This record gives sequence, C-alpha cells and structure tokens, in this order.
Amino acid sequence: MQISSLINSIHTIKQNINAQSVNRSLYAAEKADTFTRTTNPINSKPAIAIETDGEISPSFYSEISSILQSFPKKWLDLFKQNNYKIILTDDMKRVIDENNIQTGNTKHPSTTMGLTYTNSKTNQNFFCFNSQMNPKFIRNVVNHEFGHGICNIKKLYNSPVIKSELSKDIASIIKERKLDKLTAEERQLLSNYFFNKKANMPVDEIVADLFAYSQTGGGCYGSELMLSKEHPDLMPTLFPNLYQQIKAL
Repeated sequence: MQISSLINSIHTIKQNINAQSVNRSLYAAEKADTFTRTTNPINSKPAIAIETDGEISPSFYSEISSILQSFPKKWLDLFKQNNYKIILTDDMKRVIDENNIQTGNTKHPSTTMGLTYTNSKTNQNFFCFNSQMNPKFIRNVVNHEFGHGICNIKKLYNSPVIKSELSKDIASIIKERKLDKLTAEERQLLSNYFFNKKANMPVDEIVADLFAYSQTGGGCYGSELMLSKEHPDLMPTLFPNLYQQIKAL
C-alpha cells in the first residue's frame, strides 16, 4: 500500500465522518430467528447468559466463563439490561445464515471468529463466538465484540464528541506523518479496515478495538491475530484523543 494513496483515502474518510451515516448492516441485521439451544447461565455474577450451539468443548466454555468472571460488572450489567446474550457455536456460518447477517467476510463466513448482532425491532441481541478460533486470541475477540456492543448501546457511532476526537486523530495522522513509522503490513491493515471507501463501518471498528485495548488482554488490530509481528499500541498510538474518550466511558 503506497503511503500517498493511503493518505488520500484518509482525507476522504475524514471528510465523510460528519457528512454521512455509518453503514451498520453487520451489527443491525434485519431478521432474527428464535434460537432453540441449550441455555447455560454461568452464574449470577456475570449477569449474562450463555447458549451453546453445536458441539462446544469444555475448555472453550471454561475460557469464556473465566473472561466473564473477570470482566467489569458494569458492562455485563449493561448488556443484560439491553437483552444481550452470548452464543458459543462450532459453526459460525450456520449462525450467520440463520439470521441473514451481512458480514465483511462473505467468502469464508465460517472463519469469522466473533460477531455482534443487534436487532432494534425484536430486541434480540447477542454476541457470538466461534469455538474453532485459536485459543490464544479468545480474549482479544471477546473484548473487541463487547466493544461493539457498547458502541451499539450507547450509539457512539453517532456521538458528536466521538466524531470530533476521531477527526482530530486523523488530522494528526496526516500532519505528523504517523504512517511513515508503520510497516507495510500495518499500513495495509489500516487500509483494509479503516481508510478506504469500502471499509465496513470504520468508526465502529476503531471504537470497538480501542475499548478492547483498555481491557485485560487487549484488542485485535495490534495483535498477532491481524499482524505477523505484534504491535500492541498500534490503535491508541494512531487514535490517542479518541482513546481517552473511550477510556472515560
């Protein structure tokens, strides 16, 4: 990815932040089917129920349980108040197809590791996690998807403060030539997910991963889940103003 091309794309995204609505098809799908699954609330402390879909290993279930036990209670309570649950599946494509969910991974939906589903019409909302994912990245994915849930509930994608801080950060990326300090792989990652006209909901993605970074275990975009060499501070380095707003939630 040429830096000049990426900078031009960033300029376009900056101009569009306040000029148009965010396309939210992935996290606001139109149809929700009724789930017939085994419901296994972990206990009263996490305040959010888990359902299993298919064959779920005890180790995967245990890891999710452990994450919930240590996750800030105020966020789990918020999810419960807004009718969110967790679905653990061994077949992500089945969940995607059952609910007519539009994803950015249309060619290989079965490899999607996590998704956040919000349906304002039926108030059937859930986080879904793929039990086939690498155990090393479970916490990263959970943190990230929970970030999407908070973004949805608080409508952060429409917040004037969030948009303002993001605009400042994008201006700083250009002015301080922050892209010059990144590897070609990191620049390509930014282009694919944030800084091009086809990027799927870049505001949501940035907010979700900055929230994840503030949690134990961190987020996705600076991890080896997305990069061949870990750069854990990638997101807050690029978006420091927005990160401060997310930390203060």
